[in-house]
Formats: sequence, C-alpha cells, structure tokens
Amino acid sequence: MIFFSESGAMKTPVVKFLNSTEVKVEWDGHAFHVGGPVYRYETKITHLYLNETHIIHADPDAKNIEVNLEEMVTSQGWAPDCFNHSNRNIYGFSTRAVTFDPKSTKYYYGDWSIERNEPALCESEFIFVKLK
Repeated sequence: MIFFSESGAMKTPVVKFLNSTEVKVEWDGHAFHVGGPVYRYETKITHLYLNETHIIHADPDAKNIEVNLEEMVTSQGWAPDCFNHSNRNIYGFSTRAVTFDPKSTKYYYGDWSIERNEPALCESEFIFVKLK
C-alpha cells in the first residue's frame, strides 16, 4: 500500500543564466523527504522588482527546466532591459514536489525550497576595439 503526504522542502535549486533572457533551473529529485511518488515538480520564478510570480510545472522525471523570460506574459515584461541601468534584473527561484493520491484525488504540495535570488546576465555594453 502506498501512503501519500506532503513532501519535505527540496534543496535550493541551481540557477544558470544561459544569456540575458534564457535561464536553466536544476534540482535534485532525491535529496529530500518524498511524500509518495512524485506527480510533478513545480518551479516558482519571481521577478523581484515587479513582484510578480509564475509557477512552471515539470514532469516527475525532469531534473531541470529552461525558461525564456521574454515569453512570460506580464503587465510590464520580464526580460531584463540591459540598457536601463536603473532597472533591477533580479529573479527568485524555488522548487517543490507535488504528489497525487489517485484514490482520494487529493494533491499534496511540498514546501518550497529556500529561494535563490539571481541577477540576470546582460552582455557588456562596451565596444572592444583591437588597436594596432
């Protein structure tokens, strides 16, 4: 017999900005107390300046997701404005596991991991010239 409950908090995810708009979020699906077979993983991404949050679902076999911040539909847009130095391009990332009991049709949501705050990468605005 399988018992279902809330999972414990996952470890803080690893966040890698691939460029100024694409980010890869990775997690360890084994380093926490699991409340039953994992139904899905959820990644919470927060734009800290806009105070807006999106939750993205991932399959139970997934160990990471790649997100394009330009594709987040929001009131002001999520992609960093790399030419505006007053812009605050800091994002928060956390993950959790979700289990599902098919008999009771109840979802069990684990605690969110500790949030990792990361600034978005912006390419250098300086032009490098090779002098002879």
